[in-house]
Amino acid sequence: MTKSGPFVVAGAYVRTPKTITPRDVETGLAEKRKIILSSERERTAAEMLVELRPLRQGESHFYQLSLSDEKKTLVMEEGGRERVTLKLCE
Repeated sequence: MTKSGPFVVAGAYVRTPKTITPRDVETGLAEKRKIILSSERERTAAEMLVELRPLRQGESHFYQLSLSDEKKTLVMEEGGRERVTLKLCE
């Protein structure tokens, strides 16, 4: 939820595992096939690109999320906007 209204998560992207080769990616793109990773295995990813869409028609917003090694600081960045740093409350 933002001041401009509610958003939904349209997609979440993480780095591909080392088991997926560049050739696998090229083949998937050539066949217009998505590469889908298990959310269970990737749920602890320290970096993620998240696509948010407004409930009403509008453009998507992409945010890069980075979690510190201690998992106490979350950095959010959107292209062209100021970086936001959030700290875990204990």
